[in-house]
Amino acid sequence: MQSSIDLSRIKTCGLRVFWIHSNEQNTSMKRGILTKAARYGICSAVALIVDVGLMTALIEYARIPYLYAAAIGFVAGCTVAYIASVRYVFENRNGQTASVTLFMFVMVGIGGLLLNQLILYVGVDMFALHYLFAKGVSAVSVFWFNFLIRGFFVFKDPDLCKIR
Repeated sequence: MQSSIDLSRIKTCGLRVFWIHSNEQNTSMKRGILTKAARYGICSAVALIVDVGLMTALIEYARIPYLYAAAIGFVAGCTVAYIASVRYVFENRNGQTASVTLFMFVMVGIGGLLLNQLILYVGVDMFALHYLFAKGVSAVSVFWFNFLIRGFFVFKDPDLCKIR
């Protein structure tokens, strides 16, 4: 048994700390996280197509102001993301009912929507960027926010958060 703690082997997961027992376990965990991130990325890409497509149509054809159109598109994309995430990414609900999982998913989605709106507002109104460029920056930021928060707190995914 080792008498001192090797700080390079301590990882954080949410607000808790856990210990990785071996390099093999660490590699397996990273592979699981990358697999989940890739699946979530595909689901998010489909959701993003719905989001940006609807937002662009509302702005260009219906002449709805960009922040309203962005919110409507985001909600439509979030719906697609929920269905795809439950079916293809996070199989584990950790004993929660579907309604509790949906509620928590939506709460994280509201956080993602606020982040989306903030990035769009700053990009378009403060830096005079085209709304689609600002949406690209927002999409990357919101993707990682949603993936990590949903994985840790909504689905308590074992690949993302192995507590020992």
